[in-house]
Amino acid sequence: LDDANIVAFQYYISTMIANFKKKGRLIFPILLTHLDPNYLNHFCFNKTRLNIIYLKETKARITKPMRELVASREKEDLKDILDQYYFHYSGLLSEQLDFSNEFKQNSLNKDWAKPLAFNNKIYKELRTYLYKDLFYDPVAVCLAVRLRIEELLYNRIKEDKRDKLLEIHGTTEKLHFALKNGVCFPDTYFLLGIVYNHPLHEIKENMDKPLGMKLENSTIKNMIKQLWL
Repeated sequence: LDDANIVAFQYYISTMIANFKKKGRLIFPILLTHLDPNYLNHFCFNKTRLNIIYLKETKARITKPMRELVASREKEDLKDILDQYYFHYSGLLSEQLDFSNEFKQNSLNKDWAKPLAFNNKIYKELRTYLYKDLFYDPVAVCLAVRLRIEELLYNRIKEDKRDKLLEIHGTTEKLHFALKNGVCFPDTYFLLGIVYNHPLHEIKENMDKPLGMKLENSTIKNMIKQLWL
């Protein structure tokens, strides 16, 4: 369904429910959709009318420390640190980098106060997602994917352009900069942004399953594997 027909569909369903209610009768329409059910919340259906049930289970579980880290991205004393060393590629990480004071003041996971330790963590989650039938943190996977794409751009661009690439905010902007400077890369780098971008800025309640459904799609999973081949 296109956007207009999704609105029209919800109008007719809502009208039908209202007519049944006036007559003292109950009706429970069942909607089977390949769309993310939360997408419908943006339209006229309210949350009290939706009972979302996923037919496929996923291994994706967003951890509390990861939720807190993403929620802290806009904090004044953390914004620059997180953007440079946690949410974007910044070159080789030094073992000396340590933000224990900032993490303690904001009640964030102390084990991630060193960017290098955090980097190791997200790549461990990536390996679990790709090669093991175990629970994994999908936000960690999204981070690993974004960092890998930016790392590949950094390695392929001319050395005299690398510092400028690191200074640019936003992965999409980095991709366009790399293109303008002669770097060739597959469209996959742009397409995967549809998966990883939103959860790295805002984690909504019950995002685990819809994000897991995307990541566990066989084509998307293969697209991600190709980044390391």
